[in-house]
Amino acid sequence: MMTPEQEALAKKRFLALNLVRLFALLLVIVGMLFVTDKVEIAQPPRHIIGLILVAIGIVDFFVMPRILVKRWKTPEA
Repeated sequence: MMTPEQEALAKKRFLALNLVRLFALLLVIVGMLFVTDKVEIAQPPRHIIGLILVAIGIVDFFVMPRILVKRWKTPEA
C-alpha cells in the first residue's frame, strides 16, 4: 500500500511524463506544418526549421521519458 505522499509523488510524475510526451507531439506537429508549407513564417529556411522541430520532437517523445524514469529510480544519497 502506498502512503499519501508516495501517491501524490506518483501522480506528479505521471503528469510530468504525459506533459513531456504532449509537448514533444506538439513539436512534431508544428514541425510537420512547417515542412509541408501549411504555416508560413518569415524565415526562408522553414523546411529546415520544420525538420529540426520534428527531430527534436521525436527524440523528446522517445528519450526524455526514459531519462526521467531512470533519474527517478536512482536512490537519493
